[in-house]
Amino acid sequence: MSDLPTNDPRVAHDSKLDSTFGSLKLLREVALHCTRCDLHQTRSQVVFGVGAENGVMIVGEGPGEEDDAKGQPFVGRSGRLLDSLLRQSGMPRQSVWLTNVVKSRPVTLENGYPRNRVPTASEIKACEIWWQNEIKLVKPKIVVCLGATAAKTITGNKGFQISKERGVWLPGPQDTEVFVTFHPAYILRLREPQLSEVKKIVLEDLAVVKQRYEALTNGTAEPHPWQRPPESQQLSLF
Repeated sequence: MSDLPTNDPRVAHDSKLDSTFGSLKLLREVALHCTRCDLHQTRSQVVFGVGAENGVMIVGEGPGEEDDAKGQPFVGRSGRLLDSLLRQSGMPRQSVWLTNVVKSRPVTLENGYPRNRVPTASEIKACEIWWQNEIKLVKPKIVVCLGATAAKTITGNKGFQISKERGVWLPGPQDTEVFVTFHPAYILRLREPQLSEVKKIVLEDLAVVKQRYEALTNGTAEPHPWQRPPESQQLSLF
């Protein structure tokens, strides 16, 4: 993205354009006027990311009903569960950056009422300019993807399966490390005993993330396999 135009406000309305931005404040101001896909026709407002920089970024699928109404990510029922899980893991909401791969609520009409749905590939593509710039500006060490949609988008692996690759460290954009766990909205659809079992898994996942973040911060983190030089390069050092 370094060769793209800088701070170009036209990208809010033209999905064929890209731009890099020099500050989160400016990025947010432009993103709030986004009409790059048809979701602007049914949303109440754009839901931009919030939180702490230079740490852990939590990425979900898209805003829900309460998020759309309040203009804040993860403030609905699943957001309250996420808050609880983050507090229990020692990473409270205010210590991480919270965002989604699409910034406008995807909905479908059921019996005349709007219901949440998974964003389409074209909606995700149109919105990627915002999360790509977020990562560049927030500078997270770790990106935690909640659910398969976020994981597929952030890693670029369209074949990602959360049942097989949850809890595995993956290379991410801008030299980030990606870790995937279950979305709280999925947890809320479960019944006991599975509900408690999956909550426990997510808490264990978040504990792994916290431990890794602390190791990255204090310089004791071991490199992942993809971060090590090829064996031939290692041999050439001797």
